[in-house]
Amino acid sequence: QSLHTVYEQTQNKKLQTVIEDIISNVEGGKALAEAFSKHPDVFSNVYLALIKAGEASGTLDGALQRIATQQEKDAAMMSKIRGAMVYPVIVLSVILGVVVFMLLAVVPQVEKLYEDLNQSLPFITQIMVSTADFLIRFGWVVAILAALLVVFLRNYAKTEDGVKMIDTFKLNVPVFSGLFRKLYMARLARTGQTLLNTGVPMLDMLTITSQAVNNVVIGKSITNAAEKVKGGKALSDSLKPEDYILPFVPQMINIGEKSGKIDEMMGKAAQVYEDELDEQIASISTAIEPLLMVVLAVVAGSLVGAILLPIYGLVNNINLG
Repeated sequence: QSLHTVYEQTQNKKLQTVIEDIISNVEGGKALAEAFSKHPDVFSNVYLALIKAGEASGTLDGALQRIATQQEKDAAMMSKIRGAMVYPVIVLSVILGVVVFMLLAVVPQVEKLYEDLNQSLPFITQIMVSTADFLIRFGWVVAILAALLVVFLRNYAKTEDGVKMIDTFKLNVPVFSGLFRKLYMARLARTGQTLLNTGVPMLDMLTITSQAVNNVVIGKSITNAAEKVKGGKALSDSLKPEDYILPFVPQMINIGEKSGKIDEMMGKAAQVYEDELDEQIASISTAIEPLLMVVLAVVAGSLVGAILLPIYGLVNNINLG
């Protein structure tokens, strides 16, 4: 009945088809986890592990609640990060559009005016005229090369080397590296807490979490730690020497190991990183606005200096003449 209710409330046609198939499998006697496992492109290993553990322990409702909570927290974090990026992208796009318009529509008129008056162009205006001429003559070549570059990068980003390069870049990019590292630590801790709290074994938790963090570099560190745990080493000691694992996570896990509350301590670590992410995103958003205003002022000043001031100079020379 619950699945039928979810089906009726779902607007997405593709998801409706998935739910319909799940209902058919469950009515045919299959376990919910088995029905979900037939759609790996929709339900991750975290979903499957939690549902399987919930069915085995008779706490399926609690497992589903934990999935919902984790998805909401992860979605909220990603939404804030994307929101912080939207404003600068819009402003920079507008600035670029204005510059291209001025180069293609206004600068050629200024050049024609100087030619008609037999005057030599000022240096900065000459640079803009040369740039405009290049765009007018070879703009189509630039557009084709840019399109080919985008296609190449998109295809490369899907390869194993491309994914590793992008994930490594995220962890080391200036300004935003700290934000990305805290995001992945929050995912590691939150996923680990959710899985352990539902009864998923430690090694299975590490295997699933290595995929759930959505970064192959961090995932490799978790996998390395899992191998050490399999050999009898404590999880905190296994994670501590791994690259990109922030010290606070193994420290909290160590406290959990001593108190017998690893899941609870991982939850506290996740909450700390989620709170820090909120503060850091707010700080970046606040800092970006004045920085963009400076960029806008520089671009506007350059356009004024290259286009309007030479025209004023011409007018003054004509008046003096």
